[in-house]
Amino acid sequence: MNRLPTTQQVRKLAALKTAFLCAASAAEHGAQAQKTMRLAGLDMPVDLAEVTYQAQLRARMALHVELETVRATLTDSGKDALDQMMGSQLAAL
Repeated sequence: MNRLPTTQQVRKLAALKTAFLCAASAAEHGAQAQKTMRLAGLDMPVDLAEVTYQAQLRARMALHVELETVRATLTDSGKDALDQMMGSQLAAL
């Protein structure tokens, strides 16, 4: 058991967290853009809302899997430190 996550683990988790947050933002903006384009009479060849939502789901799943993998290697104090590093908005993962 490790007391703290390794630098490599922290970097990977940070990248996955950023990917998840960006995908969540893209999903929100994609849905709004699609509604606005439809109101303007523009046809979309792809469903932006669905594509960006799927990206968000993939990023969330990858982050969840990596978090659980890292947490399995940590002591209780290491898990607490990891939770603090990742932030409260991801505690529900």
